[in-house]
Amino acid sequence: MPTTKQVRRSVSLPAQVAKQVDGLAKRRRLSENRVLVELIEEGIEAQKKKEQAFFDLADRFRAAKDPDEVKRLGDSLGRFVFGESREAINAKIRRGIEQLDRGEGIPDDELDAYLTKLKRQA
Repeated sequence: MPTTKQVRRSVSLPAQVAKQVDGLAKRRRLSENRVLVELIEEGIEAQKKKEQAFFDLADRFRAAKDPDEVKRLGDSLGRFVFGESREAINAKIRRGIEQLDRGEGIPDDELDAYLTKLKRQA
């Protein structure tokens, strides 16, 4: 029976994720390592399916001739890319513009520092 080469990796997990892995391992009576491997394999497979669905949708979009179908498929592609509908994105933009018009928001001279802080938190 051929064996698959194993590669050792070390990862740091957020405490909440580690707790969930521990719970899954106990409930399923598996090692934490086995649970992590299964979750990663499932995630990779799900990502491949999502990519294929995107390309299938893009093909349908390119082939569409009816303007209503083009708009519907374009909106679907937008949700794939941005995770939201065009209407939801436009609503957020309108809210932002309204806030700026009211003088709310972050002053230009503070914006870079604020964005740097957000990037560090991510």
